[in-house]
Amino acid sequence: MTSAEAPLPRDGELRLYITRDGMEAHLTATAPGEGGRPVTRQQVEEALARAGVVHGIDPSALEQVLNPLNAEQMICVARGTPAVPGQDGYIEYCVELAAQRLSPAEGQDGRVDFHNVSRIVNVTRGTLLARRIDPQPGIPGRTVLGQEVPFRPGRPALLKRGKNTDFDDSGACLYAAIDGQVSVADGRVSVLPVYEVPGDVDFHTGNIDFVGHVVVGGSVKGGFLVKAGGDVEVRGVIEPAAQVLAQGNVTVRQGIASGDKGWVQAGGFVAARFIENGRVAAGGDVMVQDAIIQSAVGSGGSVQVEGRKATIVGGHLQAREEVSARVLGSPLAPQTFIEVGIDPALRDEYRALAPRYRELKQQFEVVSRNLAVAQQSMGSVHNLPEKRRQALIKLVEEYQALRGQLQAMEERRQQLEAEFARSQGGRVIAREVAHPGVHVTIGRAACALNDPLKSVMFVLEEGEVKTTSAR
Repeated sequence: MTSAEAPLPRDGELRLYITRDGMEAHLTATAPGEGGRPVTRQQVEEALARAGVVHGIDPSALEQVLNPLNAEQMICVARGTPAVPGQDGYIEYCVELAAQRLSPAEGQDGRVDFHNVSRIVNVTRGTLLARRIDPQPGIPGRTVLGQEVPFRPGRPALLKRGKNTDFDDSGACLYAAIDGQVSVADGRVSVLPVYEVPGDVDFHTGNIDFVGHVVVGGSVKGGFLVKAGGDVEVRGVIEPAAQVLAQGNVTVRQGIASGDKGWVQAGGFVAARFIENGRVAAGGDVMVQDAIIQSAVGSGGSVQVEGRKATIVGGHLQAREEVSARVLGSPLAPQTFIEVGIDPALRDEYRALAPRYRELKQQFEVVSRNLAVAQQSMGSVHNLPEKRRQALIKLVEEYQALRGQLQAMEERRQQLEAEFARSQGGRVIAREVAHPGVHVTIGRAACALNDPLKSVMFVLEEGEVKTTSAR
């Protein structure tokens, strides 16, 4: 081969890659062949300019591209600026709420003082209760190509007017319209009066059904009902077969022993010294000092047993966020079922849905068969006697009604299953020990203990219940 036919030396080359979202630009420089020329800084800058990369260029990264030791390596030379989302608006409460006073301190003897947990917040007419703070705008971002990245605007908060409150002219401030006690239930701020029972709720008082707060100086005796549109405070015991229903919070200075025929339900939190053979449902947290024994407890927040004994033994506990105690179960291995990660109401709804769906499905299949037989044997509905025509019309209406119910139930079942699939939170904590017989369910994953575990926390990881240290 003559010198005229010899191949030309191969120069170094550049390859540019911009991510699909435009937030990063990467360069790769190839090494030159023998006698070839390496990539120059000018070539790098020209490549970026041709591609339109104008924002977030890192000069030090450009030098790395030119370094022969980095040949063939993809190096990020420009990064976009992410958008900063706007800050959501929020509600600023201008008076201390009962829920903000829920920080009972544990003494040196391990006892938790719940005596002042449910102090009622008193206000006078004209008191500013809450104000709506407007959302703040965000900051737009920019891609490496100089294009603006829009920010997510802040969401406005909704200030809800409850009973005995008034807005100002702007609608951003809420004031008390009467003298009374502040209550926040279902996001609505209300001012309510208080009904006080000096002693027990029994035959002397009859059932209590009051629009505001109720304070019971003694106990709620078996067979009696206390129903309140606000909070309920019981300074004694909720006895077997007694019912306490509150749209706000329920605080029991002693304990809850409502039994299978009794019931305690609160839209907010429930606080008590103990729960034994009780049934409790709370929209917020359930806070107990000593123990929860053989009880059914549901919480839209957390179930916390915080005192010196702090034991959960037997029963069925459900919480959306957390169940925690010093001791879970006992060496005698009673069955203790704990479920977290899903709102208890949704989990119960899903369990009740399946048998009802099967029942309706069977009814639908029977009606479908009967309708098919009737249509084949009767012919045109217009030629039928009136009695048989009405019977056929009724059968068609029943068929359509059942089909609609099944479709609605199927849609709801899919919604609930999607909610379960999204559930990644929830945890169960035994600060000292969890005994055999404890069953833990987080979302849809479950495990059962066959051996005691000390200082353990149960969490959901990769779709399975895993254990880690609670310390």
